[in-house]
Amino acid sequence: MRTREDRGPEMASDNQTATERVASVSQHTDASQLARHIVRLFPATAILLVSLTLTVWAWQIALRRSTEQDEARFSKSVEQTTLALINRLFQYEAALRGLCGLFMASDNVNEAEWDTYLDHLAVERTYPAIRRVFYVRFVEQDYVARFFDDIGPPAAHPLSYRDTYFLVRYANPHDERAQWLGYDLGANAAVREALMYARDTDLPTLSARTTFRADGTNCSVVFCLPVYRFDGPKSFMVEDRRKAIQGWIAATLDVTPMLNDVIGKQTDAVHVSVYDGDDLTDETCLHRCTHPVPEAQCRSTRALSRTTSFDFGTRTWTLRFRADPQFLANSDTLTPRLVLGTGVVTCLLLFGVVWLLTARRAQALALAGRMTSALRESEAWARKLALVAERTNKMAVITNAMGHIEWVNEGFERMTEYARADVVGKSVEQMTRLLGLDKASIRQVTDNIRGARPFETEAVYTAKSGREFWAATSIQPVRDENGQAHHFIIIASDITERKQAEQERAELLLRYQVLLENTPAAIFLKDREGRYTAVNRAALDFMPPGVTDPTGLRDRDIYSRRMCEIFEAEDRLILQEGRTIRKRDRLRLRDERFAEMDVTLAPVRDEHDRIVAMVGLAADITELRRAEKELRAAKEAAEAANSAKSDFVANMSH
Repeated sequence: MRTREDRGPEMASDNQTATERVASVSQHTDASQLARHIVRLFPATAILLVSLTLTVWAWQIALRRSTEQDEARFSKSVEQTTLALINRLFQYEAALRGLCGLFMASDNVNEAEWDTYLDHLAVERTYPAIRRVFYVRFVEQDYVARFFDDIGPPAAHPLSYRDTYFLVRYANPHDERAQWLGYDLGANAAVREALMYARDTDLPTLSARTTFRADGTNCSVVFCLPVYRFDGPKSFMVEDRRKAIQGWIAATLDVTPMLNDVIGKQTDAVHVSVYDGDDLTDETCLHRCTHPVPEAQCRSTRALSRTTSFDFGTRTWTLRFRADPQFLANSDTLTPRLVLGTGVVTCLLLFGVVWLLTARRAQALALAGRMTSALRESEAWARKLALVAERTNKMAVITNAMGHIEWVNEGFERMTEYARADVVGKSVEQMTRLLGLDKASIRQVTDNIRGARPFETEAVYTAKSGREFWAATSIQPVRDENGQAHHFIIIASDITERKQAEQERAELLLRYQVLLENTPAAIFLKDREGRYTAVNRAALDFMPPGVTDPTGLRDRDIYSRRMCEIFEAEDRLILQEGRTIRKRDRLRLRDERFAEMDVTLAPVRDEHDRIVAMVGLAADITELRRAEKELRAAKEAAEAANSAKSDFVANMSH
């Protein structure tokens, strides 16, 4: 029989030739497969690109239509808000013109008539933006004293010297009347300009944004309407109007309530700011939206913003509109998504159909070639498997369906020291009896082969020389298309060294366990979760009587809450920071006595210096401490006796 050394050069040459042949065939196969894939992908990819282009085009059209709808909706909201604001100003003008009619119809309107008319208007409920309503008299310097004789002493608002004054005769609301009677509205330049323009033009006039010194509040604007004498101006000339003027109806308007009322009803997630004039600054701002949209959130809605203006009286109000992200939340985003999703799905379906048709054609063309080469490949693979089985260190045996051995490899000869001719043709039962298996193991092997069941076992075998060895054996049936076993493959690995290592480990563990259980010191082991994994008998004396096996328990499952908090704090220092704690504690044992303990707590590290657990060692030093105390007491007694003796000797010497 030729040895492995004799066949070595021949095997190396065969392996090298086979490797070169496999590499050449693999390169040729890869190139041909790449070419076939390119040809197969071309029509499907072309259709996919064309359909995706059409899908993107349709999606852009749908997205553009959605954007146009948003812009139209935004423009409608802007127009509705602007018209509503203008109409509201006209409503305020109509209400104030009613007051003008009251004074123009009668030369002697008293305070009771004034209050009755305003109560009938229900100003606070119907016109929430009007904070105060005044009837202002045009008084020249010579008639100021007579004016205050009629209304009483003025409020604490000293008059600056001018030729003419614009003095408040009647005021509303009632609770603020005392502080406003006799107040000179003309002291404010912006209000004075508005009053004079209304007098000269007979038009409703709005003042610029202003603040009155009477109460120090910002009233935003003053709405002015002129009141002429009963006979009225004789012509439309400015001089005639100035001669016929007797006063004004003036209302201080807080623009924010009016705009909130209008904007809150008209807008849909659209914010509005209002400015006096064309200059959009904080100084000209009459109303700023209460919920401004941050700039970062407005990037997607920046295009939906608009600035518009309108004239009322002598002022131009500028409105700045801006949509917030909530506005776009109501947009028609479903249609573009449907178009895009439907298009992508259609593209993928077309791509898949064309790909399948092309693949089917290629598969039909390649089917004959694959069937022809399948047998050659299987034969080559069988030769490779036979080569591997022959060269492996494991024991390999092949039997027929009846369990008779047909072939064994060289590994069988090396492990059992039996030649191939010694076992070929024998049954598995005979082979196992030859290898020294016990009757139970032999029966188990034969039963599984008769039942054609997979089977694994570990047993002790005896070689031809009488050497015993452990082997892990696996028996696997080889089945045909109908599931019938026609062969059995038996693979066995030598596990003698592993079994010896396991036995040595078990003996070492037993010695450690005996040493651990018989040591007088308490020893325990915890994992990183704080669970006890090992505890010796001495450690149980420091646990409550009901705890017999603390394995798997935490401190909170055993001790009181106070002690648990102390133990867990120490565990964190050890397991997280890697500290070693040494301390002396006075602990209570199960027999209700107290013991002085020398405790050491330390981390346990693995080969990578990672903390994987902690160990605790507690030694009872009660007797040692008692001996120390007795020794210390004896020493003190000896020192006292020695001192007394010295004193006695000293006294006797004298």
